[in-house]
Amino acid sequence: MNPTEKVLLIDDEPRILLALHRALSTDFAVDVAVGAELGLRALAERGPFAVVVSDLKMPVLDGIQFMTQAKNLYPDTVRIMLTGQADLRAAIAAVNEGSVFRFLTKPCPATVLAQAIEAALEQHRLITGEQNLLRETLMGSIRLLMEVLGVTAPDLFNSSFRICRYVRLMAAAVGFRDLWQLEAAGILSQIGRIALPCPGGERRCSAPEQRANVPHLFEHHPSVAAALLKKVQRLETTAQIVSLQNKPFRQYDVESADVSAKLVDLGGQILHIAVDLDLLTAEGATFNGALAAMSAAEGEYNPDLLRALEDSGDPTAHWRLLTLPVAQLDTSMVLDQEVRACNDMQLATRGEHVTFPLLERLRVFAADIGIVEPVQVLAPEETHTGRTLQDPAELCEVRHARRLAERAGCFNSWGMEPSVGCENQCSME
Repeated sequence: MNPTEKVLLIDDEPRILLALHRALSTDFAVDVAVGAELGLRALAERGPFAVVVSDLKMPVLDGIQFMTQAKNLYPDTVRIMLTGQADLRAAIAAVNEGSVFRFLTKPCPATVLAQAIEAALEQHRLITGEQNLLRETLMGSIRLLMEVLGVTAPDLFNSSFRICRYVRLMAAAVGFRDLWQLEAAGILSQIGRIALPCPGGERRCSAPEQRANVPHLFEHHPSVAAALLKKVQRLETTAQIVSLQNKPFRQYDVESADVSAKLVDLGGQILHIAVDLDLLTAEGATFNGALAAMSAAEGEYNPDLLRALEDSGDPTAHWRLLTLPVAQLDTSMVLDQEVRACNDMQLATRGEHVTFPLLERLRVFAADIGIVEPVQVLAPEETHTGRTLQDPAELCEVRHARRLAERAGCFNSWGMEPSVGCENQCSME
């Protein structure tokens, strides 16, 4: 018995559920719900379930209505219908409307039901295995495309990387079902900018209050991206989400009953927030300051998503400053300084996400011409490579030197705040 392959049994008679549970629980991870309404709640709160077995004749919602809703909400769950009436019309409706995998008549021997459940579990493995392979292949191809693009258009790639980071935070907070579709939308959201005269710098005109002044620059880049993505099979939902990235929250129909439309709309609302949050922070706003400004823009953003982001906190708040040789850099890191070769050629800019192509480029230059090392990077908490600047005084000294360089025009500020314990030293500037 695989505890992750859960089976949900639904009937309006508790006595029957008890008997089925007793007969099947030794071989399967079984859960039960009395009636269709509690069944839908169980799917939402205790899922995911690999298989759901439901009675046909139930009050309020019958089995066909339940299966239809279950199919729309949880398409990967395999469905089996039980009925005490050998009704051909009911069987046809169950298969056509609820996409039922098996239709069994009651009384159904436990061995027959167990065989049907085992077949349904195998079907579920085939469905999820194929989907996982597809997702891994698609996402691998997308990441490769963006990493290669990052070599020629680092601003565009780095923006997409940050947008995707915010997208993941909101998706986790609201339990977004098709996370890979939304993650792909975040990564690919900016590819339409390749049609702009200057794909990187002109993005600064895309804030809500600025769009009205220069609509010709940014009105159409989401539709350009969507048109490109629609040509790729299985990215249709991603294309729809990308096309909505500039749509204000007030323009959505929140009363829509279409489950698929709701999923796309929620994805569009998430992406809209992520894109504008990245814009504001890239222009120098702090994470919390940007959220406050966005919250004040009434009707522009989904307030529940903004609150979810605020509760999650700045994803880079606990990143650490490391000083490393190029040989110890990895793809979890972001450069905190520009990188130059020994002949003074600029190889990478501050704020650039470290990718595999960039690593290879740096290593080639390090071996051939030489690179000015070590390099300062920002890394997530779990990165333990190299030397971490944990001493507040030392960290303050580095940040103070960086601020002086910023004032001299050497590079743009990342908006880093002084760490606790170094306020006095930082005040000397």
